[in-house]
Amino acid sequence: MPTMHVCTGRSCSERYSKYILARLLSDKEKFDKKDTIDIVECSCRWRCKEGPVFLFEKELFTKGNPVKASEVFLRKLAELAKSQVSASPNRQWK
Repeated sequence: MPTMHVCTGRSCSERYSKYILARLLSDKEKFDKKDTIDIVECSCRWRCKEGPVFLFEKELFTKGNPVKASEVFLRKLAELAKSQVSASPNRQWK
């Protein structure tokens, strides 16, 4: 399952990464009914001067805020839904 990680290390927490985590969990509850993306806390990513940081798979996002994280989450969710639709066979019954 694709995963979004939110750094909750000291520096990111001081820059309100908990609000990012709360926003993502709220978005997941509202929009991810199929449980497509997992949201988890992670320890320090060693990008303290660029924090708060969050990751989607291996893609790192710096200077995060709740709105930016939400936009990334919703975009990735839409991309995954689109790829699942295009991957499923299109059957026509006669």
